[in-house]
Amino acid sequence: MSELTNLNYISRMELLDTLKVLPSGSDSTRQIAMVLNGTPLVMGGSSEDDIFDIQFDHATLEAIAYAVEQYADEVAAPYVETIEEGTNKASEDRSFQYWQALCERWGYLELMQPGQ
Repeated sequence: MSELTNLNYISRMELLDTLKVLPSGSDSTRQIAMVLNGTPLVMGGSSEDDIFDIQFDHATLEAIAYAVEQYADEVAAPYVETIEEGTNKASEDRSFQYWQALCERWGYLELMQPGQ
């Protein structure tokens, strides 16, 4: 994805990946599904690259940020072992970095949205 100037902009791929780690049937899952079923802010070269402007309330962002952070932590544990052993692969590096960046983005959105 190209350089972002607004961290509220999230791609369809990032939203779909986020859905994978959220509890099914949760309010957060429903809200992301509603966004995905809407019209993107920017149409990408492929549908995975479509950009959406995320404007969720604090409680929703908090739940999403927590779920993504938990998953990123789960991914990190075995990854750290491969780093220590020197057996990590480029695909593992990219996956780890992707989930860390996604975790940071949701965390930033949570921090920037005023709480109740």
